Amino acid sequence: MSRKRSIPIDALADEDFVLYPRPIGAGLYDAIMSACLRAGFAPRVIQEAPQMASIVSLVAAGVGISVVPAAMRHMGAQGIEYRPIKGDAPHALLDMAYRRHERSIAAGNAVGMLRELAHP
Repeated sequence: MSRKRSIPIDALADEDFVLYPRPIGAGLYDAIMSACLRAGFAPRVIQEAPQMASIVSLVAAGVGISVVPAAMRHMGAQGIEYRPIKGDAPHALLDMAYRRHERSIAAGNAVGMLRELAHP
């Protein structure tokens, strides 16, 4: 699988999955589940993690694969290959909440980065 540029989601049917728990991220979880079910399989979730960084670390450790937002490519985790999903890929809307008038430098940088990712 690692040599292919993009991967059809049905090619993941026999893989072990590491996902975000549904109670914490229902939108992303449901989008992944729905895409897999439309492709004819229910993902075999063997591990859940409450943070995307934890999911990527578990994938790097060989626990399983995951479907993550494309922005995670920039995390720089060693030993991880990111591949776009061909065809009916999962999509989830994300929102960011922040204090408009009392924003820290870090929050300002995050807002700027997310705006660039949303509108390249």
